[in-house]
Amino acid sequence: MIYISDLLEESQMIEILEQYDVGIEIIHFSISDVLDNAQTELKKYEKRLGRFLKERELSLHGPFFDLSPASFDSQIKRVTMERFETAYEIAKQLGAKRIVYHTGFIPITYYIEGWLGNSIAFWKAFMSDKDESIKVHLENVYEEAYWPMAKVIDEVGHKAFTACLDVGHVNAYSSKSIDEWVNGLGSRIGHVHIHNNDGNKDLHHAVHKGTLNMQTTLEHIRQVAPKSTGTLEIADKNQLIDSLNWMKERHNF
Repeated sequence: MIYISDLLEESQMIEILEQYDVGIEIIHFSISDVLDNAQTELKKYEKRLGRFLKERELSLHGPFFDLSPASFDSQIKRVTMERFETAYEIAKQLGAKRIVYHTGFIPITYYIEGWLGNSIAFWKAFMSDKDESIKVHLENVYEEAYWPMAKVIDEVGHKAFTACLDVGHVNAYSSKSIDEWVNGLGSRIGHVHIHNNDGNKDLHHAVHKGTLNMQTTLEHIRQVAPKSTGTLEIADKNQLIDSLNWMKERHNF
């Protein structure tokens, strides 16, 4: 299953949805101002995208600005939990199949031992009342290595709680190879964010526009996590269309 992120202008998004049979990963509700008026914004969003929200499979990108699930500050954790719960409720109301949250790890700022303990406690609490109707995916951003995220997933131990491997983030921020990440996370991979870059900046370019060999990467992921889904996180309309055509030709979505 392939989704496209709604990073584009609304008219461009609708134009592509009319041409391609893909799901939608909604990032609109990752913004705090939107979550402050969640139900009103939900009605507006449903009106704007109309039939596509009923016809297509949906994913939600959870909030991440200024939030930290591994914070040592109880008030920051409280606000983070509230924001994450609000986004989860929106996902439920939309009938989304999955929701993606960032790990919130920031190198140098966090010592890994404290971050691990706080993360495990936060996600155990968050998942404690969740069933398996919505898959919850933990996404890497600035991590150097895969293993802390893998440990959080294993320790939480919930069937609906898996990894979202962002291959573009690995390429830009980790010195470890994408193969090491794929092998390390293995069957924990439930979802993939697909975009390319120059190996230095998180550019969100087309799948073939960068230093990451997307063909071998996606083939590798398919081998170790054959049930995983993916989202093209590309903000340029023409590059997204090129990527959709590339995916269609090679991966028969």
